[in-house]
Amino acid sequence: MSATPHPNPPPQEGRENMSNPPPQGESISNLPPLWGRESISNPPPQGGRESNPEAESVSTARRVARNSVSPLLAQLLTKAIDTVYGLLVLHIIWAGLNGDYAFAVSIWLYASTITNWGLDVLLIRDVARDTAQANRYFSNTMLLRVGLSLLTILLLALLLIPNPSLLLGSQLDNAPYIIAATLLLAVSLLPGSLAAACTAVFQANERMTVPALVTIITAAVKFVVGLGALGLVWLANSYQPSPLMLIVLGATPVLINSVTAAILLVWMRRALLRPHLEFERRFAFGLLLVALPLLLNSLLQNLFFKVDYQILRAEYPSEVLGRYDAAYKFINFFPLITANLTFAIFPLLSRYAADARNGLLRAYTLTLKLLLLIAMPAVAATLLLSGPIIWLFAGDKYLPDAAAALQILILFLPFSFFNGLTQYVLIALNRQRLITVAFVLVAAFNIVANLILIPMFSLYAASWVTVASELVLLVPLYLWTRTELSAMPNLFALAWRPTLAAALGAAGVWATLALGLPALAAAAVMALLYVALLFVLRTFSVEELALARQVLRRK
Repeated sequence: MSATPHPNPPPQEGRENMSNPPPQGESISNLPPLWGRESISNPPPQGGRESNPEAESVSTARRVARNSVSPLLAQLLTKAIDTVYGLLVLHIIWAGLNGDYAFAVSIWLYASTITNWGLDVLLIRDVARDTAQANRYFSNTMLLRVGLSLLTILLLALLLIPNPSLLLGSQLDNAPYIIAATLLLAVSLLPGSLAAACTAVFQANERMTVPALVTIITAAVKFVVGLGALGLVWLANSYQPSPLMLIVLGATPVLINSVTAAILLVWMRRALLRPHLEFERRFAFGLLLVALPLLLNSLLQNLFFKVDYQILRAEYPSEVLGRYDAAYKFINFFPLITANLTFAIFPLLSRYAADARNGLLRAYTLTLKLLLLIAMPAVAATLLLSGPIIWLFAGDKYLPDAAAALQILILFLPFSFFNGLTQYVLIALNRQRLITVAFVLVAAFNIVANLILIPMFSLYAASWVTVASELVLLVPLYLWTRTELSAMPNLFALAWRPTLAAALGAAGVWATLALGLPALAAAAVMALLYVALLFVLRTFSVEELALARQVLRRK
């Protein structure tokens, strides 16, 4: 929560990174030296800038609204398109092929992490502070990622083609199709490198709406082309799943990332930057060195969240992984929220971190409160409606295991939202290397716990370990951030009202279902009760309501 590795990840991706932790690197405005220094993008305060808290809060809220609400709405529309796409795909390919594709995507995610190397976040952070560096960062990071992508494709081909069992283990059913899908996903990294670099330039200039709008276009293309190709295979195979569908699913991201890259490049040239390629060897390789902690953190995070896929496939038939993955198809909706909010506020956090720590704390608290207001009702509703959700989303072939896994997995949400936002705060404070330590600890816990528990308790163990891992990650992040800021948002004060409102709203859901009304009616009751109870419990202060009015008021 990711920050996602690509603006357009593969369709039906196994899951996104739950905490959305961004890559962690240091500012590199000048090289060398590369080590043993503070980032010059975070200079010490020059006499301490005094600020007006009220005006600062309004400005902060307006920035967050402008840079997150519109992109979030655009991405919600995109997610709606993707959700319908996912519904149809899961119904078409069934659990076994879904497990095979989820495994291919898990391999792609490791490859994507390596090719990303955290270069997008370095570009966003440093270009946000000095836009004159835009072409330098765009050109060098994009060329680096293309080179890394080519090396990754070659390495995967050498590993998979001569000896499929090296990565697939003893379960070699559909092995040629899984290998083909994996390599096609790897090829999608090439146009994805250009798309990611263009997206980062827009984000650095706080133009988050543009990439979000482009995703709507490409989601529509994916819907038409992907389903059309899958439908042809389905019809040709007498309305039954076919392993050829794995190749279709693998090839679709190549087209989608290519379309995305082309649109973003044209838009960027007209609106922000007319790039010209320049490769500064010393600067470029310095980027790789400085971003190395970022890469390590991302790899650790993927071990944190994907090692259970590898273990499940090794221990159980593909259908088990397919059902576990189906639960994540619903969970994948939520990282969009924290990703949009944190990316929207990240440039602002970076500026506040330099000389306005009080402003940083206020922005952190405001964003965290908003995230918790979203998380609590989502948890309550999903606990009660997991069965209908999976039935609608994937079909009865995935029940009851996927519904039970979803009830467990949804518990991660408030902890994930906190972790995702808090990591950006630490990066803004130039304390990203602390996050590496945290991920070493949590990855070790995750791997050991999954190795011990999955053979005994299958996908249920994997679900509980995911939730527990978020709690393990939360502890050091909270302690380190409190040390850096000398204060922290009052978590109890932020959480108890939405938690109580969500619990009472869940009671309304239970009563609605008990009366025999449909799940959609229960969800509507939950939403109405929750919003009403928030106001009854005085969740919003007078100042926050006034701030909201000022943010919404036309300038």
